[in-house]
Amino acid sequence: MNDFDKFRGVTRSPHLIIIDPASDRPETANANQLALSSPVPTTYHLPALFGMDSIVAEEPGAACGMILLGSASSVNDRSPWQRQLEAWLERQFTARLPTLAICFGHQLVASMFGATVGPAVPSGAYLRGLRQVSLDQAAWGPAASGELVVAHGEEVLSVPTGMHVFARSQEVAIDGLAHDELPLWTLQSHPEADRSFLRGQDISPTMVSTESLIFGHKLVRQFVQYTVTTYTTEPL
Repeated sequence: MNDFDKFRGVTRSPHLIIIDPASDRPETANANQLALSSPVPTTYHLPALFGMDSIVAEEPGAACGMILLGSASSVNDRSPWQRQLEAWLERQFTARLPTLAICFGHQLVASMFGATVGPAVPSGAYLRGLRQVSLDQAAWGPAASGELVVAHGEEVLSVPTGMHVFARSQEVAIDGLAHDELPLWTLQSHPEADRSFLRGQDISPTMVSTESLIFGHKLVRQFVQYTVTTYTTEPL
C-alpha cells in the first residue's frame, strides 16, 4: 500500500501496466483508449523518454497484467534504457505477470528469448497498412482471423527458445508468439490501433475499415479481461 492509499484509507485494486517505449512520439491516444476501456485502473510509463523510475516503482504483485506497446526504436540498438527495461521485464515474466507485447514489444521479447530481429524486407522498406492475421487459440481468447493494422520495418526472423508461433500471416511467418509455459504473448501487428495511430503512421484512413479496428480492439479487450480474471482467481 502506497502513501496515497494510506491517506485515503482504501485498499488498492489490481491495475494494468501500460509501457510505451516511444523514442519520439508517445502513443498517448492509444494509452488513453486502453485506460478508458479497461475494467481496472491503468498506469502509463515512458521508459525511453523519461527513464525507468515510474516502472521500478510498480509494487511487485500489484498489477494484474501488462501491455508493452510499439516504438520507432530497434531492438538492435541495445540502448541503455532497453537493457534496463529487459532486466525489469525478466522479473515480471518470472513472476508470471500476464503480458501482451505489441510490435517493438513483440521484437524485444523475442530477442530476450534468443530470437534474431532484422529487416522485414531486403530493401529495408517500412510496412504500413493492413494485414490478414490468423491467431491460434490462447488462454485469453479463441482462434481468430482478421485484418490488423501494421506499421514496422523489422520483424522476428527466428522462433526463440521456449516460445512458439501462435499468429501468422502470408507476409510474416512469425506474426505472433506465445510462451510455452508463461502467460506471455506477442503480436507484430497493432491490435490497439485507432484513427490517431493511423494519422501518426501516415496510413490513409480510407485503407482501414472500422471493422478492422474493432477486430483488433476486441483482441485487446479479451486479453485485459483475462488478466483481471487471472488476478482475481489465482492466489496473490
